[in-house]
Amino acid sequence: MGVDAAAVAVDADWACVLTTDPITTAASGAGRLAVHVVCNDLAAMGAEPLGVLATLLFPGGVSAATIGEITAEIDATARELNVEVLGGHTEVAPGLSAPIVVMTGVGQARRDRLLTAGGARPGDALVLTKAAGLEGSHILASDFVDRLADMDSALLEEARGYAAELSVVPEARLAVELGATAMHDPTEGGIIGASWEMAEASGCGFRIEASRIVVRPATQAICAALIHADGHVEEITQLDRDEIYRLVEQRPAAE
Repeated sequence: MGVDAAAVAVDADWACVLTTDPITTAASGAGRLAVHVVCNDLAAMGAEPLGVLATLLFPGGVSAATIGEITAEIDATARELNVEVLGGHTEVAPGLSAPIVVMTGVGQARRDRLLTAGGARPGDALVLTKAAGLEGSHILASDFVDRLADMDSALLEEARGYAAELSVVPEARLAVELGATAMHDPTEGGIIGASWEMAEASGCGFRIEASRIVVRPATQAICAALIHADGHVEEITQLDRDEIYRLVEQRPAAE
């Protein structure tokens, strides 16, 4: 639970770190997101990302332009992160209504520097890099243009620009150097979900001051707009949040 990747010992000093993730909900920028997601997972294990392999599944009738757009995103993002596109697979699959990108990431780490979400200990400080909800804000601002039509255009453009901040590889390198005991990439479930996964994996609870979590105005505006437009979103979020709080509180606090 909460472990971002698998580590395989290569020799007494080094491990090969492997991870895989699908992009199934983003309508735009899926190639870019897929590379970032797996490289972030590798970095959260204390590994240096080396390469990626992409499995691309497309619905019937897909255009060459759509395929070219996704592959170009993968290539450009890999170049930005200085990782190799090692290979992959592309096919047209029956029953799909939209493309699916499944990315595998390969990295390496010194065995004495491997980290997992299960290394947190009482007394540790929790550190969130950048701000909460950046990836989700970027996806919603890019894919829900019609539903966010009444939102301030400057905030909407700012949220789309969060694409440039999705990588946590530099921060993870620094965290390893500074002696971090555990790391986790909160891609799914946000801060609450990641906190619960780390608490479960580490066998201890966390005390979190919500007021100290950075949530940017663009993210707040997107949430407000979508909840206002579709009231059940707030209800579902509340149910999930209460359940996660209950699970986290079952663990002793990390103090």
